[in-house]
Amino acid sequence: IYPGVPVKVISDKWGRPIADWIRLDRATLASTEGLDGTAYLSSGKRKVEGVMPLLPQAALAGVRRLELSGSVCVNAYGGYSLEVTGKGPAQVELDGQPVFRRRGSRTWSRQVLLAKGLHDLKVVLNSEPGGGEERLVWRAAQAMPPDSPWSLRTLGVSPLDPASVLRMPASGFLGQYYLTQVPTGSPIFEAVEPVVVDHWLDPPFAGSWSARWDTRFLVKVPGVYRFRVSGGVFSRATVDGHCVWQAGTDPGGALPVPVAASLRLGSGWHRYEAVFSTGGGNPDCALYWTGPNGMERVFWAPGMRPQ
Repeated sequence: IYPGVPVKVISDKWGRPIADWIRLDRATLASTEGLDGTAYLSSGKRKVEGVMPLLPQAALAGVRRLELSGSVCVNAYGGYSLEVTGKGPAQVELDGQPVFRRRGSRTWSRQVLLAKGLHDLKVVLNSEPGGGEERLVWRAAQAMPPDSPWSLRTLGVSPLDPASVLRMPASGFLGQYYLTQVPTGSPIFEAVEPVVVDHWLDPPFAGSWSARWDTRFLVKVPGVYRFRVSGGVFSRATVDGHCVWQAGTDPGGALPVPVAASLRLGSGWHRYEAVFSTGGGNPDCALYWTGPNGMERVFWAPGMRPQ
Protein backbone atom coordinates (compact mmCIF):
# COMPACT_ATOMS: atom_id res chain seq x y z
CA ILE A 1 0.00 0.00 0.00
CA TYR A 2 2.81 2.43 0.92
CA PRO A 3 5.92 1.41 -1.08
CA GLY A 4 9.18 2.46 0.52
CA VAL A 5 7.69 3.30 3.91
CA PRO A 6 9.75 1.73 6.74
CA VAL A 7 7.98 -0.78 8.97
CA LYS A 8 9.42 -1.91 12.28
CA VAL A 9 7.98 -5.07 13.84
CA ILE A 10 7.81 -4.97 17.63
CA SER A 11 7.97 -8.41 19.28
CA ASP A 12 7.53 -9.73 22.80
CA LYS A 13 10.25 -11.59 24.72
CA TRP A 14 9.33 -14.85 22.99
CA GLY A 15 9.85 -13.28 19.56
CA ARG A 16 6.14 -13.12 18.68
CA PRO A 17 5.12 -9.99 16.74
CA ILE A 18 2.70 -7.82 18.72
CA ALA A 19 2.74 -4.51 16.83
CA ASP A 20 3.97 -2.69 13.73
CA TRP A 21 5.59 0.73 13.99
CA ILE A 22 5.08 2.81 10.84
CA ARG A 23 5.88 6.45 10.16
CA LEU A 24 3.74 8.12 7.51
CA ASP A 25 3.44 11.75 6.52
CA ARG A 26 0.20 13.38 5.43
CA ALA A 27 1.23 13.53 1.77
CA THR A 28 1.80 9.76 1.70
CA LEU A 29 -1.58 9.09 3.28
CA ALA A 30 -3.34 11.49 0.94
CA SER A 31 -1.83 9.77 -2.09
CA THR A 32 -3.96 6.67 -1.36
CA GLU A 33 -7.27 8.49 -0.80
CA GLY A 34 -10.10 8.93 -3.27
CA LEU A 35 -11.31 6.88 -6.24
CA ASP A 36 -9.81 6.42 -9.69
CA GLY A 37 -11.69 5.99 -12.92
CA THR A 38 -12.81 7.50 -16.21
CA ALA A 39 -14.67 10.72 -16.99
CA TYR A 40 -16.69 10.74 -20.23
CA LEU A 41 -17.05 14.14 -21.86
CA SER A 42 -18.66 15.27 -25.10
CA SER A 43 -15.15 15.58 -26.54
CA GLY A 44 -14.03 12.10 -25.47
CA LYS A 45 -12.85 10.53 -22.23
CA ARG A 46 -10.01 10.99 -19.75
CA LYS A 47 -8.63 9.26 -16.71
CA VAL A 48 -9.30 10.76 -13.29
CA GLU A 49 -7.48 10.00 -10.03
CA GLY A 50 -8.09 10.60 -6.35
CA VAL A 51 -11.71 11.71 -6.74
CA MET A 52 -13.20 12.51 -3.32
CA PRO A 53 -16.63 11.29 -2.11
CA LEU A 54 -17.96 14.88 -2.27
CA LEU A 55 -18.33 16.24 -5.81
CA PRO A 56 -19.63 19.81 -6.18
CA GLN A 57 -21.66 20.52 -9.30
CA ALA A 58 -18.73 22.55 -10.65
CA ALA A 59 -16.55 19.43 -10.59
CA LEU A 60 -19.02 17.69 -12.90
CA ALA A 61 -19.13 20.52 -15.44
CA GLY A 62 -18.80 19.08 -18.93
CA VAL A 63 -18.81 15.49 -17.61
CA ARG A 64 -21.59 13.31 -18.98
CA ARG A 65 -20.65 10.16 -17.06
CA LEU A 66 -18.15 9.37 -14.32
CA GLU A 67 -17.06 5.78 -13.55
CA LEU A 68 -15.03 5.41 -10.34
CA SER A 69 -13.61 2.44 -8.47
CA GLY A 70 -11.47 1.69 -5.43
CA SER A 71 -12.37 0.53 -1.94
CA VAL A 72 -14.13 1.75 1.18
CA CYS A 73 -12.85 1.11 4.70
CA VAL A 74 -15.42 -0.19 7.20
CA ASN A 75 -14.43 0.38 10.82
CA ALA A 76 -16.81 -2.12 12.41
CA TYR A 77 -18.81 -5.17 11.38
CA GLY A 78 -22.50 -4.42 10.82
CA GLY A 79 -25.27 -3.52 8.41
CA TYR A 80 -24.73 -0.54 6.09
CA SER A 81 -26.20 1.12 3.06
CA LEU A 82 -24.22 3.50 0.89
CA GLU A 83 -26.11 6.14 -1.08
CA VAL A 84 -25.44 9.14 -3.33
CA THR A 85 -27.13 12.46 -2.60
CA GLY A 86 -28.07 14.80 -5.45
CA LYS A 87 -30.49 14.42 -8.34
CA GLY A 88 -28.57 12.90 -11.24
CA PRO A 89 -28.65 9.19 -12.20
CA ALA A 90 -26.25 7.22 -9.99
CA GLN A 91 -25.42 3.69 -8.95
CA VAL A 92 -23.18 2.14 -6.30
CA GLU A 93 -21.76 -1.38 -6.00
CA LEU A 94 -20.04 -2.95 -2.97
CA ASP A 95 -18.01 -6.12 -3.52
CA GLY A 96 -19.60 -6.45 -6.96
CA GLN A 97 -23.18 -6.27 -5.66
CA PRO A 98 -25.54 -3.35 -6.39
CA VAL A 99 -26.58 -1.44 -3.25
CA PHE A 100 -27.93 1.84 -4.64
CA ARG A 101 -29.53 3.06 -7.87
CA ARG A 102 -31.23 6.32 -8.83
CA ARG A 103 -32.92 6.97 -12.16
CA GLY A 104 -35.10 10.02 -12.53
CA SER A 105 -37.46 10.22 -9.56
CA ARG A 106 -37.02 6.55 -8.63
CA THR A 107 -34.44 5.52 -6.00
CA TRP A 108 -33.59 2.01 -4.83
CA SER A 109 -31.18 0.98 -2.08
CA ARG A 110 -30.52 -1.97 0.17
CA GLN A 111 -28.59 -2.61 3.35
CA VAL A 112 -25.75 -5.15 3.37
CA LEU A 113 -23.77 -6.77 6.16
CA LEU A 114 -20.12 -5.68 5.83
CA ALA A 115 -17.04 -7.07 7.55
CA LYS A 116 -14.53 -4.78 9.20
CA GLY A 117 -11.84 -3.91 6.65
CA LEU A 118 -11.69 -2.91 2.96
CA HIS A 119 -14.47 -3.60 0.46
CA ASP A 120 -14.43 -3.04 -3.30
CA LEU A 121 -16.40 0.07 -4.26
CA LYS A 122 -17.68 1.14 -7.67
CA VAL A 123 -19.62 4.37 -8.29
CA VAL A 124 -21.19 5.52 -11.57
CA LEU A 125 -22.54 9.08 -11.86
CA ASN A 126 -24.40 10.63 -14.78
CA SER A 127 -24.43 14.41 -14.79
CA GLU A 128 -27.73 16.23 -14.89
CA PRO A 129 -28.24 20.02 -15.20
CA GLY A 130 -29.15 21.47 -11.83
CA GLY A 131 -28.41 18.15 -10.13
CA GLY A 132 -26.48 19.78 -7.30
CA GLU A 133 -23.50 18.24 -5.55
CA GLU A 134 -23.02 14.48 -5.40
CA ARG A 135 -22.04 13.07 -2.02
CA LEU A 136 -21.56 9.50 -0.78
CA VAL A 137 -23.21 8.85 2.59
CA TRP A 138 -23.54 5.92 4.98
CA ARG A 139 -27.09 5.27 6.17
CA ALA A 140 -28.81 3.31 8.98
CA ALA A 141 -25.96 1.18 10.26
CA GLN A 142 -27.27 -1.62 12.49
CA ALA A 143 -26.11 -2.32 16.02
CA MET A 144 -23.79 -5.28 16.61
CA PRO A 145 -25.00 -8.59 18.08
CA PRO A 146 -24.91 -8.33 21.89
CA ASP A 147 -22.21 -11.00 22.29
CA SER A 148 -19.74 -9.22 20.03
CA PRO A 149 -16.79 -7.40 21.63
CA TRP A 150 -16.91 -4.69 18.97
CA SER A 151 -19.57 -2.04 18.42
CA LEU A 152 -20.35 0.24 15.51
CA ARG A 153 -18.87 3.71 15.44
CA THR A 154 -21.30 4.95 12.80
CA LEU A 155 -25.05 5.19 13.41
CA GLY A 156 -27.76 6.95 11.45
CA VAL A 157 -26.70 9.00 8.44
CA SER A 158 -23.26 10.50 7.98
CA PRO A 159 -21.10 11.68 5.05
CA LEU A 160 -18.45 9.20 4.01
CA ASP A 161 -15.08 10.24 5.43
CA PRO A 162 -12.64 10.96 2.54
CA ALA A 163 -9.95 9.04 4.45
CA SER A 164 -12.16 5.92 4.23
CA VAL A 165 -12.23 5.93 0.41
CA LEU A 166 -9.05 4.43 -1.01
CA ARG A 167 -7.45 4.11 -4.45
CA MET A 168 -6.85 0.37 -4.13
CA PRO A 169 -8.87 -2.85 -4.24
CA ALA A 170 -9.68 -4.85 -1.13
CA SER A 171 -7.13 -7.61 -0.50
CA GLY A 172 -6.50 -10.40 1.98
CA PHE A 173 -8.78 -12.93 3.67
CA LEU A 174 -12.42 -12.87 4.65
CA GLY A 175 -12.27 -13.92 8.31
CA GLN A 176 -15.43 -15.27 9.93
CA TYR A 177 -15.56 -15.91 13.69
CA TYR A 178 -18.01 -18.22 15.47
CA LEU A 179 -19.00 -18.85 19.10
CA THR A 180 -18.97 -22.59 18.41
CA GLN A 181 -16.26 -25.27 18.37
CA VAL A 182 -16.53 -25.57 14.59
CA PRO A 183 -17.17 -22.71 12.11
CA THR A 184 -20.77 -23.46 11.17
CA GLY A 185 -23.98 -21.44 11.30
CA SER A 186 -23.94 -17.64 11.40
CA PRO A 187 -20.67 -15.89 12.28
CA ILE A 188 -20.66 -13.49 15.23
CA PHE A 189 -18.06 -11.31 13.54
CA GLU A 190 -16.44 -10.84 10.12
CA ALA A 191 -13.31 -8.98 9.05
CA VAL A 192 -11.35 -8.50 5.83
CA GLU A 193 -7.85 -9.27 7.08
CA PRO A 194 -4.73 -8.49 4.98
CA VAL A 195 -2.83 -11.29 6.78
CA VAL A 196 -3.61 -13.71 9.62
CA VAL A 197 -1.02 -13.39 12.39
CA ASP A 198 -3.20 -13.39 15.48
CA HIS A 199 -1.38 -13.20 18.83
CA TRP A 200 -4.11 -12.01 21.16
CA LEU A 201 -3.23 -10.02 24.26
CA ASP A 202 -6.86 -10.63 25.29
CA PRO A 203 -8.91 -13.31 23.49
CA PRO A 204 -11.77 -11.73 21.51
CA PHE A 205 -14.27 -14.27 22.82
CA ALA A 206 -14.60 -16.30 26.02
CA GLY A 207 -14.60 -20.10 25.99
CA SER A 208 -14.38 -22.17 22.84
CA TRP A 209 -14.64 -20.41 19.52
CA SER A 210 -13.62 -21.04 15.92
CA ALA A 211 -12.77 -19.18 12.74
CA ARG A 212 -12.65 -19.59 8.98
CA TRP A 213 -10.49 -17.66 6.49
CA ASP A 214 -11.15 -17.62 2.72
CA THR A 215 -9.24 -16.05 -0.14
CA ARG A 216 -8.19 -16.39 -3.77
CA PHE A 217 -4.48 -15.89 -4.39
CA LEU A 218 -2.42 -15.46 -7.53
CA VAL A 219 0.58 -17.70 -8.16
CA LYS A 220 3.13 -16.06 -10.43
CA VAL A 221 5.92 -18.63 -9.92
CA PRO A 222 4.67 -22.18 -10.60
CA GLY A 223 6.12 -24.96 -8.49
CA VAL A 224 5.71 -26.93 -5.26
CA TYR A 225 4.09 -25.13 -2.32
CA ARG A 226 3.48 -26.14 1.30
CA PHE A 227 1.02 -24.65 3.80
CA ARG A 228 0.81 -24.58 7.60
CA VAL A 229 -1.58 -23.32 10.28
CA SER A 230 -0.24 -22.70 13.78
CA GLY A 231 -2.24 -22.61 17.03
CA GLY A 232 -5.51 -23.98 18.34
CA VAL A 233 -6.56 -27.52 19.18
CA PHE A 234 -7.60 -28.16 15.59
CA SER A 235 -6.77 -26.60 12.22
CA ARG A 236 -7.19 -27.52 8.58
CA ALA A 237 -6.27 -25.81 5.30
CA THR A 238 -7.35 -26.60 1.75
CA VAL A 239 -6.14 -25.29 -1.60
CA ASP A 240 -8.39 -25.82 -4.63
CA GLY A 241 -10.28 -28.43 -2.60
CA HIS A 242 -7.14 -30.41 -1.66
CA CYS A 243 -6.36 -30.71 2.05
CA VAL A 244 -2.83 -29.37 2.53
CA TRP A 245 -2.73 -29.18 6.34
CA GLN A 246 -4.51 -30.83 9.26
CA ALA A 247 -3.57 -30.88 12.93
CA GLY A 248 -5.49 -32.02 16.01
CA THR A 249 -8.89 -33.68 16.28
CA ASP A 250 -11.90 -32.07 14.64
CA PRO A 251 -14.25 -30.96 17.47
CA GLY A 252 -17.14 -31.57 15.09
CA GLY A 253 -16.29 -35.27 14.92
CA ALA A 254 -15.28 -35.30 11.25
CA LEU A 255 -12.83 -38.05 10.37
CA PRO A 256 -9.31 -37.11 9.24
CA VAL A 257 -8.86 -36.72 5.49
CA PRO A 258 -5.79 -37.44 3.36
CA VAL A 259 -3.32 -34.57 3.51
CA ALA A 260 -1.02 -33.52 0.66
CA ALA A 261 2.22 -32.50 2.36
CA SER A 262 2.98 -30.38 -0.71
CA LEU A 263 1.06 -29.28 -3.76
CA ARG A 264 2.27 -28.34 -7.22
CA LEU A 265 0.53 -25.13 -8.28
CA GLY A 266 0.47 -23.68 -11.74
CA SER A 267 0.43 -20.00 -12.62
CA GLY A 268 -2.92 -18.34 -12.05
CA TRP A 269 -5.60 -18.01 -9.38
CA HIS A 270 -6.15 -20.56 -6.61
CA ARG A 271 -8.69 -20.87 -3.78
CA TYR A 272 -7.53 -21.16 -0.14
CA GLU A 273 -9.58 -21.92 2.96
CA ALA A 274 -8.46 -22.49 6.56
CA VAL A 275 -10.49 -23.43 9.63
CA PHE A 276 -9.35 -23.12 13.22
CA SER A 277 -10.73 -24.05 16.66
CA THR A 278 -9.46 -22.93 20.06
CA GLY A 279 -11.16 -25.63 22.12
CA GLY A 280 -11.11 -23.13 24.97
CA GLY A 281 -7.31 -23.07 24.91
CA ASN A 282 -4.66 -20.90 23.27
CA PRO A 283 -6.43 -18.55 20.80
CA ASP A 284 -3.29 -17.61 18.84
CA CYS A 285 -3.27 -18.48 15.15
CA ALA A 286 -1.16 -17.73 12.08
CA LEU A 287 -1.21 -18.87 8.45
CA TYR A 288 2.06 -19.70 6.66
CA TRP A 289 3.20 -20.96 3.29
CA THR A 290 6.45 -22.16 1.74
CA GLY A 291 7.15 -21.47 -1.92
CA PRO A 292 9.46 -23.09 -4.48
CA ASN A 293 12.44 -21.29 -2.88
CA GLY A 294 11.95 -23.32 0.33
CA MET A 295 11.45 -20.28 2.61
CA GLU A 296 8.46 -20.29 4.95
CA ARG A 297 6.67 -16.96 5.32
CA VAL A 298 3.41 -15.57 6.61
CA PHE A 299 0.83 -16.40 3.94
CA TRP A 300 0.43 -13.29 1.79
CA ALA A 301 0.50 -12.66 -1.95
CA PRO A 302 -0.13 -9.45 -3.94
CA GLY A 303 -3.72 -9.05 -4.97
CA MET A 304 -5.27 -11.66 -2.67
CA ARG A 305 -9.06 -11.51 -3.04
CA PRO A 306 -11.31 -12.07 0.01
CA GLN A 307 -14.04 -14.64 -0.69
